[in-house]
Amino acid sequence: MPFLPVGGQAVIEGVMMRSPSKIAVAVRRGDGGVSLMEKPFVSLTRRVRVLGLPVVRGAISLFETLYLGIVALNYSADEASKGENETHGAKPTLLFAGLQILTVIVSLGIGVLLFVVLPARLTAWLGFQDRIRFGLVDGLFRLVAFVGYLLLISQWKEMARVLGYHGAEHKAIHAIENRAPLTPESVQTFSRFHPGAERRSCSWWWW
Repeated sequence: MPFLPVGGQAVIEGVMMRSPSKIAVAVRRGDGGVSLMEKPFVSLTRRVRVLGLPVVRGAISLFETLYLGIVALNYSADEASKGENETHGAKPTLLFAGLQILTVIVSLGIGVLLFVVLPARLTAWLGFQDRIRFGLVDGLFRLVAFVGYLLLISQWKEMARVLGYHGAEHKAIHAIENRAPLTPESVQTFSRFHPGAERRSCSWWWW
């Protein structure tokens, strides 16, 4: 099969995948079936020349990534909870949207605090002032914080399942890059440890 650059992310009971021209979300429903959403999406950085410039391209892609991530999470939440809403009533749309926006803002704030502000402050407090040593020590603290964060959330049963879907996404991208058939049997033969999949998931602005 021809090479196709793709990235993706785990969602609730499923995976979202993105190519240069489309996104697709697959979600396992409560009855065991799979719901699929597929829609075209071409980045503004590819449609508007000036938005493809360095720095601008990265900022636009960040907001596009957040937007697509929220769309995919909304879809996965709706599909994964079908049956529950019929029993308990549908969630208030306006309230739910407001809570999502608040969650994103709080999450970004906590992320900046844990992975940017605290490592920098701790590095400066320890007396590392020159640029090279500061960068090395600050980077080490960020790495420790990130690994600790992953270890902590992996103990949460529901989050461990989401991480499992993230591993499945890595396997699928690994299979694509090796031109292997995209069948469950074929994809299962690849390792979930695939740094290229992580880089591609975070580097859509290069397309």
